[in-house]
Amino acid sequence: MILASTIERLIAGGDHDRLLDAVLRNGRPIPLQARVRISQPEAIGAAATGLALQRLCELTYAPDARIERCIERICAMQDALEGGFGAVGATAICVAALQKALEFVEGSGIAMSPTTMHRIRASIDRGAHALYEQQASVDGDTPGLIGDEIDTAISLWQLSAMAPSGSLLDLRRARDAMGDSEAGFDHQVDAVIAMGKAPSGGAKIAA
Repeated sequence: MILASTIERLIAGGDHDRLLDAVLRNGRPIPLQARVRISQPEAIGAAATGLALQRLCELTYAPDARIERCIERICAMQDALEGGFGAVGATAICVAALQKALEFVEGSGIAMSPTTMHRIRASIDRGAHALYEQQASVDGDTPGLIGDEIDTAISLWQLSAMAPSGSLLDLRRARDAMGDSEAGFDHQVDAVIAMGKAPSGGAKIAA
């Protein structure tokens, strides 16, 4: 099992390839197509750090300085204008990670600074809106997808059955679009979608 100290060391060193590999090998195995997608240069930093934050929340008994540093690092990766985290799948992962951290902090009774809490909520809202913009921009035969089929599968895995509070993002429509798609993707995409129903999936964000 990976240790919180190992995650912190890999984050601090910016070793995103090893960080992603370590986190995925510890309870988050995903199909090759999804792994390749979040390993792209525009995605891997945010995706690896977002998944690492999710794992840190599972490994620690209460919010601590490591989690706060990881939150700050993720928020700093967010596009100042568009609100995304470099790629659709990475954005979904980071939104889910920040939501999970928010729930962890609120449930622990150990408060972080009001500035940090505000930054988390604002980052979630902006990231969810960036995903909505991706969904709204898809046309053709499969409206409702969040990016393409792989991006949508990753988003469903991470965000589960509920859309972020206050967001126009429609995950039910995304699931329907996946069912209607004629792209001919293989069973690996279905495996990513199935992970969204598992307890080890991303944050379940209340509507």
